[in-house]
Amino acid sequence: MHKLALVLNEPPPYRIPILNRVAATPDIQLQVIFCCRREPNRFWDLPAMRFDAVYLRERITTVNGRYIHNNPEVLAALTRFSPDAVIGNGFNPTHLYAMSWCALLRRTYVPMTDGTLLSERGLSKVHVGLRRWVYRRARTVIAASDGGFAPYRHYGVPQSACYRSCLCIDNDSFRVAIDEHQTPEFDFIFCGRLEPGKRPEFAMEVAAR
Repeated sequence: MHKLALVLNEPPPYRIPILNRVAATPDIQLQVIFCCRREPNRFWDLPAMRFDAVYLRERITTVNGRYIHNNPEVLAALTRFSPDAVIGNGFNPTHLYAMSWCALLRRTYVPMTDGTLLSERGLSKVHVGLRRWVYRRARTVIAASDGGFAPYRHYGVPQSACYRSCLCIDNDSFRVAIDEHQTPEFDFIFCGRLEPGKRPEFAMEVAAR
């Protein structure tokens, strides 16, 4: 039995279906450790979570519109569960604690990102240096897309160490039987928060063209 822990900012609906699948895998014992139950700007309806979920005491600081999680309790949570490997989806202080725990106990830490070179182009020298240090020491990394592999290659991670974990949903919940001769009601859908970071104006440009 392999014990796997994930340290995530909050429960993401686009990760829950695959986490449920992983939890159902016979030789994996999964625990997902969340920094908070929901960040202030999220209004998601979450699907059922069929895995062991642990919620840390919420410690959120807002910096330039971004939420920074600082949960030292993650060290105690990891010690109780004692995973063989830890996957983390960011570089918040909480994730840095998890990385330190893994380094101290010689456990595997696996970075995971939804980001791209474009989304990370505004990083400070400290953030760039931290990524370079972590990525070059990682035996395995995870990205959500081809665009997510680009930052890893940029920091010198070999392609052989890169694995994909797509953002996903439960398709059956949204699948509607449509007669093949029926005209679809919609031709274009934008799914995301209406804020500059999600670039809704770009979506409108694409729709207009």
